[in-house]
Amino acid sequence: MKRDLDLVRQILLQIEALPAGPPAQYRASEIEDPVLLAHFELVLASGLVNGKISRSQSSRGDVISISGLTWEGHEWIEMVRSATVWNETKATLLEGAGALTYELTKLVADRILRARLGLTDESSELSAETSVVKRERAGWDSNPRDP
Repeated sequence: MKRDLDLVRQILLQIEALPAGPPAQYRASEIEDPVLLAHFELVLASGLVNGKISRSQSSRGDVISISGLTWEGHEWIEMVRSATVWNETKATLLEGAGALTYELTKLVADRILRARLGLTDESSELSAETSVVKRERAGWDSNPRDP
């Protein structure tokens, strides 16, 4: 089976929409699509989703419990929430690299969003350097709690 990041994005958007409360539970035997089941397992294993798979030897099958997205899951879905940004991210990666990976989607979507906000890598690097210089001039060290 090939991983499908479109499906991962769909799953995360649906999980994000779950109401707060007890974990949503799905019986693996009730999920008819083996690709969907495999992707549920992938998002759990990747750390994008809080939950677990309880393996069972009974006829009822394994139980997948999902309580929500992790911080990383929320961060990624925020970057690729917009269909426009998601499609541009995919097109950029497939044209330039011919590969669509999770890490690359994070990088490319981040650059697309920064460009839309008028932020560039140069300006963010300069602002980071400027803040370090300002701290040094002010006499701050790396840990202001040390005597």
